[in-house]
Amino acid sequence: MAKRIFFSFISLIFVIPSFSQVGIGTVTPGAQLDVVTQATTTSERKGIRVDLNSTSTAQQNTFSLHLTNSSSPSLTAAKYGIFNNVSGLGTATRYGVYSEVFKPNSGATTTDIFGVYSYVGQSTGVNSNSYGFYADLTNANNTANIFGVYSTVNGTVANQDIYSGYFLGGKFAIGQTGANVYVLPASRGTNGQIMQTDGSGNVSWVDTDSNNFSLVRVNLSANQILNTSGWQKITFDTALFDTNGEFNSTDNRFVAGSDGYYKINAGYHTAYQNNNEFYSIGVWVNNVLYQESSFNHYATGDVVRSINCIVSLNANDYVEIFVQNFQTNDGSNGANGVVIDSFTGKTFFEIQRIR
Repeated sequence: MAKRIFFSFISLIFVIPSFSQVGIGTVTPGAQLDVVTQATTTSERKGIRVDLNSTSTAQQNTFSLHLTNSSSPSLTAAKYGIFNNVSGLGTATRYGVYSEVFKPNSGATTTDIFGVYSYVGQSTGVNSNSYGFYADLTNANNTANIFGVYSTVNGTVANQDIYSGYFLGGKFAIGQTGANVYVLPASRGTNGQIMQTDGSGNVSWVDTDSNNFSLVRVNLSANQILNTSGWQKITFDTALFDTNGEFNSTDNRFVAGSDGYYKINAGYHTAYQNNNEFYSIGVWVNNVLYQESSFNHYATGDVVRSINCIVSLNANDYVEIFVQNFQTNDGSNGANGVVIDSFTGKTFFEIQRIR
């Protein structure tokens, strides 16, 4: 053994001035420090062993191994903090990185412990990606069980914050392939809601309890006088009931609080009319005509028009009811001053969410 150490020392003497490199276990180092272990059958083989066992009480950080790569390679060259390659023959378990971290035996009991802590700085590249952890197990010849991330945690009743996975910030997506991914909603939803997909990978919360569904009936607080300018909005402004507070009496419209299918039912009566004017009622969604019911009024009597339909609304979509009174059979303009009766049993606007 003494001879081996002597010859290794002699080798270092000749290697250092010749190559400005140090070889341990080799006379042809390929790096500033090149360590090659020799075969042995009596003990574990370790390329480098660092035992930092400081007993100093000074407030100083300690590092078993501190690596800094501040080199300036070409723009296309990669930079590595640690490059680890575990290969060779053998059937035993292999570890790319094996980490054991223990709390102090005494003293503070609130010490945070990190098996692996990854901090990635800001990326300013428009098309670049940042990964705190990236696992690639896409070898087509894999026949064993495959886990991209495998987490097992154990705790006690005294500490209920036990998570095998905990994710904060940004979107959370999961799926088999990039084309088969669904994105979870950003909010928690409300009590009793369930998740529903739109078939394109977007998941949202929907109500299952019909007690939470919209149910609205509104009326006019006073008679409304029409002109002959075409479609005119009925200025509904008085809610008999509005279970979710979704009717805007200022804008005279229903504003959906959540995605869903809504049944619309509306109607109006006019005061006594003696003309052949063309009267219509229409459901407008987001200021676009969705459905209408139209026909002429003949001779004398009240004008009655009603409509009902089902609309698909997203949250914040709005629905309004319009009326039309503008044309006679002979092509001339209709008469001004047609009065819509505000009686609650004759002129109304109802909204009911059904799914």
